[in-house]
Amino acid sequence: MSGIAVGAVRRRGREMSWRVRARTRIAAAGVILAGLALPLTNSTPAAATPGTFAYVTNEDDDTVSVIDTATNAVTATVAVGDGPRGVAVHPAGTFVYVANEIDGSVSVIDTATNAVTATVAVGDLPQGVAVDPAGYYLFVTNFGSDTVTAIDAATNTVTATIPVGDGPTGVAVNPAGSTLYVTNFGSGSVSVIDTATNTVAVGEGPTGVAVTPDGNFVYVANQLSNKVSVIDAATNTVRTTVAVGMNPRGVAVSPVGLTYVTNAGSQTVSVINTTVTATVPVGDGPIGVAVSPAGFAYVANNVANTVSVIDTATNAVTATISVGEAPFGVAVGMVPGNPVATSLTLEAQLGAAAQTRGGGREATLVARLTAQGRPLEGRTITFTTDEPTALCAATTTDAQGEARCEVPRRHSSGTCYVAVHLGDDTYGTSTDAACLPSKPHDGRPSRPHDREDRHDHDHKDKDKESEGSSPRSMSS
Repeated sequence: MSGIAVGAVRRRGREMSWRVRARTRIAAAGVILAGLALPLTNSTPAAATPGTFAYVTNEDDDTVSVIDTATNAVTATVAVGDGPRGVAVHPAGTFVYVANEIDGSVSVIDTATNAVTATVAVGDLPQGVAVDPAGYYLFVTNFGSDTVTAIDAATNTVTATIPVGDGPTGVAVNPAGSTLYVTNFGSGSVSVIDTATNTVAVGEGPTGVAVTPDGNFVYVANQLSNKVSVIDAATNTVRTTVAVGMNPRGVAVSPVGLTYVTNAGSQTVSVINTTVTATVPVGDGPIGVAVSPAGFAYVANNVANTVSVIDTATNAVTATISVGEAPFGVAVGMVPGNPVATSLTLEAQLGAAAQTRGGGREATLVARLTAQGRPLEGRTITFTTDEPTALCAATTTDAQGEARCEVPRRHSSGTCYVAVHLGDDTYGTSTDAACLPSKPHDGRPSRPHDREDRHDHDHKDKDKESEGSSPRSMSS
């Protein structure tokens, strides 16, 4: 059962509240997402070189096959947990997350070494996995527990367990990271994680789920009714139903908006553009599917032990790759090279209008980005807060490495903000947080940790004040 995606988290200081349709914490910027992945074929992991790779989970031999999409050759095989199924790639391309159904765990693979670096216990019979667009959290559907497990990607620890419908299988998130969709196989529904529990009735046995690039529609494969439900994301209602092949399982949407559905009982892939426009024969028992940035669909054929590669421009199979036993999920992601580490600091400055009734600009946010001690110009910074309304459009740094956000509405004292620089192959990802003063006239912005462990950080704050930078800057 494929279909994995991402959600967002709402944070205030160190406290988090989980919602069915999570509020956007960080606006996604150019994130490459995946479908599902399978184990590799070598017992000894091989270090990866930068590039785009497909990760295929092989549920019968407990491995993940790593395919170099430039050559369509298996370059490594990674041993993971028992019964690997769902798989997703971190937005930065640094880690791959694999849901192991039999032992109730998630294996974390370092893409630089193709080695498992952590194993996280989750619920019963985990199936799907997805990472939020900012890369902070991953979400795992637990078929046997009727829950979704939320994991902090920085620490690989479970932070929340979210009740959903009967037999949750696939999980996907919209491009903004504001809504998490979970297919419930036993309930014939989709849970929408938001401020209130929402469900959308679909067909029988929903499994795979994917969101269109514009976030307007959600495609759900209904395994037992041989149809795909198309949900209008604005209204959470089924707009239309499309008949496909037998036992549809996986769903993926290409960069241009075409939808690819694997039909396990028909050995085909249906291509949907409002209606089915093409049917592509593939190997026996297709389940997982993911589309690469270059426009090739990778299909895991569970019975044939192969991966079919479809050129989405022609809808023809251009390659067939042998992998491990019973390939299930597939995900595609870019493995970075060795980007230069960056450092980001954020200051939240109160404006004069903020101390009077009636509004004006509540605060000015100033982010400063450096690499190797020098300012970085022309890099995108995203500003968010722990409240539902977005702050500013993403802005780029100037010659001094600064990006500013004039908060367009009043926020209460103690409100916290986050600035994010989403890295690439050249420069690493970095983030920082700052809060408005708890009292209107206390003279300086507070940090999210000040209210909890001020004593431990007093000496750091003093040092940081002399340097003019943030004590909580994080870099990678």
